[in-house]
Amino acid sequence: MQLNIEPYKLMLFGILFLLFQQHIQAQNAKIDSLWAEWKNDKQHDTVRIDALINFAWDGYLYSYPDSTFYYAKMAYDYAESKGLKKQMGWASTALGVSSWYQSNMNKSIAYFSESTKIYEELGDKYGQASSLMNTANIYADQGNFIRAIESHTNSLKIYEQLGEKSSMADCYNNIGVIHHDRENYKEALIYFRKSLEIMKAEGKSEGISRGYNNVGSVYENLKNLEKAEEYYLRSLAIREESNNQYGIAQSLGNLGGIFRIQGKIEEAMEYHQKSLVIRQKLKNNQGISSSMNAIALNFIEQKKYRQAILYGNSALELGQEAKRVVTIRDASKALYEAYKGLGEFENAMKMHELFTQTRDSIISEKNQKEILRQEFKYQYDKKKLADSLAFAKRKEIDALAYQNKLDKELNIRRVLYAGLVFLFLLGFVFFRGYQRKKMVNKLIVAQRNDLARKNKEKTAMLKEIHHRVKNNLQVVNSLLRLQSREFEDEHAISMFKEAQDRVLSMALLHEKMYRSDDLKHIDVREHINLLVEDLIKSYAVGKIIDLDVNIEELDIGIQTLVPLGLIINEMISNALKYAFKGKNEGVITINIKLLKKDSFEMIIGDDGIGLKGEEESKGIGTKLIQIFTQQLNGTLERLEQPGTVFKLVFERIDAR
Repeated sequence: MQLNIEPYKLMLFGILFLLFQQHIQAQNAKIDSLWAEWKNDKQHDTVRIDALINFAWDGYLYSYPDSTFYYAKMAYDYAESKGLKKQMGWASTALGVSSWYQSNMNKSIAYFSESTKIYEELGDKYGQASSLMNTANIYADQGNFIRAIESHTNSLKIYEQLGEKSSMADCYNNIGVIHHDRENYKEALIYFRKSLEIMKAEGKSEGISRGYNNVGSVYENLKNLEKAEEYYLRSLAIREESNNQYGIAQSLGNLGGIFRIQGKIEEAMEYHQKSLVIRQKLKNNQGISSSMNAIALNFIEQKKYRQAILYGNSALELGQEAKRVVTIRDASKALYEAYKGLGEFENAMKMHELFTQTRDSIISEKNQKEILRQEFKYQYDKKKLADSLAFAKRKEIDALAYQNKLDKELNIRRVLYAGLVFLFLLGFVFFRGYQRKKMVNKLIVAQRNDLARKNKEKTAMLKEIHHRVKNNLQVVNSLLRLQSREFEDEHAISMFKEAQDRVLSMALLHEKMYRSDDLKHIDVREHINLLVEDLIKSYAVGKIIDLDVNIEELDIGIQTLVPLGLIINEMISNALKYAFKGKNEGVITINIKLLKKDSFEMIIGDDGIGLKGEEESKGIGTKLIQIFTQQLNGTLERLEQPGTVFKLVFERIDAR
C-alpha cells in the first residue's frame, strides 16, 4: 500500500524528529559529562558525589526511578564513608523520592526522616523544608491527613521565611491535593490556583503543567467537562514538549477519564492503555494502579465485569501494598460496581464496606476539624510572626526617634548659643542703621504720595478724555439726526440711521470707560448686552426678540472692543432689519469664548429667514465688517445652519 503523505507534512515530521533527536543528544551529553566527573578519581570527593547525585536525578528519575535509587544509594554510601553530611542529605532525599515513585512508602518515609535529621544538624533550612514536604506527601497517600497538613504548613513557613516562591507553590499544590482527595473541591481549587499563579510568575514549566492538570481534575469532579478537558490538554502539551513521561502518562489517563464520562469508551480505553504502558516502563506502581482502576471502570461501562474485576483487583492489591488510601477507595468502589453487575452480592457488599470505611476515614469529621485547626494555626503563627516583627520594628523606630530627639535638643542648644552671639552683633548693626532707615522711610513715603497723586491726576485726565470723546460723538450723532431730517428719501434716511447707530456704539463704550473705576478692564458682557438691547428697541418694534448671550470673562480693552462692538452693531442691526420679515418673534445669538491666550471666538447670528448669496456682499456694512475683522487680525466665515450665523475668530490688539 502506498502512503499518500503531503510533502509539507513530511517536512514537518522531519523537523520534529530532528528537534527530538537534538533534545535526546543534549540530555545524553549532559549525563555523559556527569558520569565522567564521577569516574574521575582526581576530582574532589564533593564534586564527584554531586555529579553522581545529579546524574541520578537528571538522567533517570522520571524515566527509571529504580535506576535513580541505585545511583543515589551509591552516592549515599560513598558520602557516608567520607563523612560528608551535606551530600548524605542530598542522596537520602533522592532515595526517598525514588522509593516514593516505586510506591515503597516505608522506605521512602525512612529516607526522608533521615534527610530531615541531617538537614536540621547542618542548619539547612531549605533541605529541612523539602524533606518535610516530601514526608507530608507520603502521609497524605497513607490517609494520615492530619500529619500531612501539619508537615506541609511547617514546610510552608520555612519557605516563606526563605522567600522560595516555587517551593511555596509546591506546598500550596500539595495542600490542594489533600482537599481534592477529601472531596473539598472548592478549597482544592483555591490552593491549586495559588500554586499555578506563582509557577507562571516564576516561569516553571513543570509546575505550570502540574497546575493545569490539577485544576482540570477539580473541574472534572465538578462536572465541568469542557473546562477539565481544556486544562488537561494544556498540561499534556507542556509535558510532551519536555518529554516528561511521568506527567504524560498522568495527562493521558485524565483525558481517558473525560472520554469515559462522555461515553466514548473506545477512545477512553485507548488513552488508558497508553498511560498504563508508560507507567509500567517507569515502574510507577501508583500510576499503574490508577490506570488499572480506570480500565476497570471502562470495562464496567461495557458490562465486561470479569475483565473489570481482574484490573480492579490488581489496582486494589497495589493500593493495599503501598497503604495508599485513595487508591484503595477508588479500586473498592470499581470492584463493588463490577461484582454487583455480575450479581455476586456477597463480594459486592465486601467491596462496598471497604469503600465506605476508606472513604469515611478520608473525610471523617475528626480529620476535617484537625485539618482546619492546622490551617488556622498556620495563619495564626504567620500573623504572630508578622506582629512580632512589627513590634520589633516599632521599638527600633522609637529608639531611633528618642536618639533623634536628644540630638535635636543638643543642636537646638548649640544654635541658641550661636544665635545669642549673632543677635548681639546684629543689635549693634541695627542700632547703627536705625537712623539711616528713618531717613530712607521718609523719602519712600514722600515718593509714594507723589506717585499716588500723579496716578490720580492721570486717571482723572483719562476719564475726562473719554467723557469728552463721548460728548463729541453725541454731537456728531445729533448733527447726523438733524441732517437726515432734510431728506425725504427713505433709503437716505436709513443710511443716516445706520451711521447714527455706529456713532452711538462708540459713544456707549466711552461712556462706560469714564464711569468705570478701572480704566484697563471693561465688563464686556454688560457692554454688549446694552448695545444689543438698544438696537432691538430701535429696529424690532412690535416683535418679540429673545437674546441668547453667553460671554466668558474677557481681558480686552477699548482698542479691541471698539472694532468688535462695531462688528456686532452691523450684524445685529442687519439681522433686526432683514432676518425676521414675516415673523413676529426670533432669537439673536452671541457667544464669545477664549480659544487660547489673546485669541477668541465669537458666534453671532439669528434664526431668521437667512440671506441669499448675493445679498452678503452688498452695502457699506459688509465692507465695514471686513475692515474691522482685518483690524482685529481675525477671520470670518458663515456657518451652515438655519438662519444667518457667522463665526469670527479674532485677537486681542490692546497693548499690554
